[in-house]
Amino acid sequence: MTVTDVTTRCRAEFAEMPGMCLTLPQAARFLGIDVHTCERALDQLVDSGFLRKAGSAYMRIGVVRD
Repeated sequence: MTVTDVTTRCRAEFAEMPGMCLTLPQAARFLGIDVHTCERALDQLVDSGFLRKAGSAYMRIGVVRD
C-alpha cells in the first residue's frame, strides 16, 4: 500500500466519521498499517488543510474538541 493509497483511505475514514480524533498509534492500528506510513499520510492531510493536529491527536478541520 502506497502513501497515496493510505492518504486516500485516511481521508475517507475521517470524512465518514467527522468527530473522529486519533493519535498516530491509534490511527495506525485502526488502519492496520505501520506508524511511519500512517504519519506521512496524516501529515499530508494536515498540509492540505483537511486535518489538523491538536497536541498528539489528528482530527478534521472544524471539529471542536474539549
